[in-house]
Amino acid sequence: QTCALPIWRREQHAGFLLLSLLLFVLALLTAEAALAVAAYMGAWVLCIEKQSLPRKVLPLLPVIAVILLWRGAYDAGGFGALNIGQYVDPGRSPKDFLLNFVSVFPLIAFSQISGIDTLIMYVHPQQQWQLVALGWLVAIGGVWLIWPLLKANASDRFWFVGSLVAAIPGTALISAESRTVTFSAIGFFYLLAKWLVHLYRQRQRWLPRWTFRLVLGWHGVLPLLIAVVMTSGVSGFSQLSKQNQ
Repeated sequence: QTCALPIWRREQHAGFLLLSLLLFVLALLTAEAALAVAAYMGAWVLCIEKQSLPRKVLPLLPVIAVILLWRGAYDAGGFGALNIGQYVDPGRSPKDFLLNFVSVFPLIAFSQISGIDTLIMYVHPQQQWQLVALGWLVAIGGVWLIWPLLKANASDRFWFVGSLVAAIPGTALISAESRTVTFSAIGFFYLLAKWLVHLYRQRQRWLPRWTFRLVLGWHGVLPLLIAVVMTSGVSGFSQLSKQNQ
């Protein structure tokens, strides 16, 4: 367990802590989406480290302090957006952000599982709730499929929790665009690969064998085909897609 600790705690060296915090600050200055880095930090101490809850929270206090200071400077500097229709600032509009989370989070999960980004942009507003409902069903179904892995392995639980929490900053946007899933995809594709390995080991049975082939083919081929169709002018949606890039 000791070797699994972050280097600044393993070496008991404050310099490594300051360096990690500095890198985190620089990441936050490049984009708000860097908050997702903290998701994996929290998931690590929650799922990997075997300590009491108070002792788990203690190493995160410097990271939390950086986030609070950054947010204070962010507001004081007049950064962010308000009432622009494309983005909901969780600091200025927490209620709207929570409502947006309920509808956008399943779309992020659906886009990763299906390999199709920004699908809601092509659905009529009055029917978008159906896509949101489908997203929740697909997301819950995905958890059910990998549940045996999550029960058996703490590392898998770490990637799972980190991926879920890392998706939260992306729900500030009204649509699940590809850029909103960058950090969340790190944990998701690890779990996808782990699940494929699990299926491959059971290839003697026809269902795992064909599921492995379909999932591998789907994620390996379908996103590429969709990208070509949507940007080549063949589809009637190509112009809309360009306006939202």
